[in-house]
Amino acid sequence: MRYQTRLEELTDEIKEDLLNDEEALKKIEQKIDERYAKQA
Repeated sequence: MRYQTRLEELTDEIKEDLLNDEEALKKIEQKIDERYAKQA
């Protein structure tokens, strides 16, 4: 169970890093846009 908690901590750290990284955010937004375009 400890492993799961650590994994969640790392995931939260990665999310924070991504939020602070404008380039990463733009790439994520682009991928989301592409997915919606495919679904439409």
